[in-house]
Order: sequence, then structure tokens, then C-alpha cells
Amino acid sequence: MASTIKVDTIENVAGSGNVSLGSGHNLVVPGDLTVDTSTLKVNASTNRVGIGTASPNNPLEIAHTGSAGAGGLRIGDPSTIASDTGIYLRTTGDAVIGAAGGDIVFDTNMGVQEDMRIDSSGRVMTPNRPAFLAYGSPSLDSLSGGYGHLHSFTQSDGSGYSYDVGNCYNNSTGRFTAPVAGKYFFHGSIYRAQAYSGAANQMLIFSKNNDNSGDLLGTNAVGDQYEQITLTGVFNLAANDYINLLIYAGSGSFTIQGSEPRNYFFGYQIS
Repeated sequence: MASTIKVDTIENVAGSGNVSLGSGHNLVVPGDLTVDTSTLKVNASTNRVGIGTASPNNPLEIAHTGSAGAGGLRIGDPSTIASDTGIYLRTTGDAVIGAAGGDIVFDTNMGVQEDMRIDSSGRVMTPNRPAFLAYGSPSLDSLSGGYGHLHSFTQSDGSGYSYDVGNCYNNSTGRFTAPVAGKYFFHGSIYRAQAYSGAANQMLIFSKNNDNSGDLLGTNAVGDQYEQITLTGVFNLAANDYINLLIYAGSGSFTIQGSEPRNYFFGYQIS
């Protein structure tokens, strides 16, 4: 038999001051739920929950009330910040994400790929940040107008290049392509096998998007044989911009000492 009790106000229950539904019973609220005006608000029409606000604008909104310590969110150990094993956000002071002796791991694919880790000693590791190293004996395209691309670095074991995090470097073309916009560091070095002949200009050059005129960063060398030419630079790249390592040899000749492990090209994303 079903029954209904309709009241406007439920007074304190004698002895306890609590209202209990008893074990095995549920409280169903088809409309809004309001606790102490704005301490907790559940809006049934928008399916939003507000803490500290009666008019939440998001699925879950925590509003700062102006009192000391208000506006904070703590998930984890409720004792002190130093021992937190979760997240502690507040409107004043620092926002704390704690692991209580463990590492903090950022993983966008839930176990498929780790994007960043902060270990318990505070060291930040980004294992998937684009980076590459090619070294060994390189090939040089036939010089066109004095410029030639370095590519196909080959080590003594024939492996081609050392590593390529992110698959951004193509050893067959000698080209690094930026996967995202940012600042990138590059370093190149070539060991000459003999003295340059035929002209005074001899340069190692970074070329952006195959530009051999306006957007170049290079170093000039004139001297005897067995000379190392080294170049370092930072580029602000857009997504899909690419960098090549070039040699400019003018009208003369340029011979690379291929048997020496002194020829290399490497780079990585800074930011």
C-alpha cells in the first residue's frame, strides 16, 4: 500500500536533530536541490552543480565566497599540503598537485603515450619532445649555385642515424620538419678532409624551407685541411616548417672527411 505525507516544514526530530530515511531507502529529488542557499545547488533544468554559487554556469562550478580559505578544491589527503596525494587548488597562494613521494605523470592517451613526468626529486622529463641526432659519413647533393644539402648520414654499422624522437627527421633528405609551432635548437658540424680550393667562401648553413637567400644562418671558414666547421642556431618555426643543413662551396670544391665520426646534425624543440 502506497502512502503520501505532504508537509511544508519538518521540525527537528526529538533527541537527534536529524531526519533519517532508514536503511535501504533512497531520496529522490526530481527538481532543484538547495543546501543553505548557495552552499550546494543542483540545478535540475541545466544539470549543473554549484558549490558556493546558486547559479552555476558550468557542469561543476566552485565559487569563491570571499571568506578565508574559501574557493579551494582538495582531492586527496585532507591533512596538510605537504602530505597531499592529490590536487589542492585555492584562490590565494599556490596551487598544489602532490604525489607524496611518487611521480606526477601527464598522459593524454591513458597508458599509450607518456607526455610529461615530474619525478619525486622535481626533475621534469618530456620523453616525446621532438629531437634527433644524425652523424657519420654524410652525402652531399651536387652543388647548385654553390649550395648543396647534407643528407644520408651513415655510421660504420650502416644504421644511418642515431635517434629520431617524434619521427620528424628524414635522413634521406636531411630535413627536420617541425610537428608544431615553437622554438627549436639546431647544431651542425662538418670535418673537412682537405683545404678548400677555388674560392674564398666556404660555409656551413641552416636553410629554412629551402631558402638560400634571405633566411639563412651560417658560419664561414677559410683555412687548411682537417678543419672542423660548426654551426649553432635557434629558429622560431611554424608547424611544417623545415630545416636543412647546407654547404656553400662557391665555385671551388669541398671534401668531407667521411671516415671520421665528426660530422653530425642534431636538434630538439625548446618550447
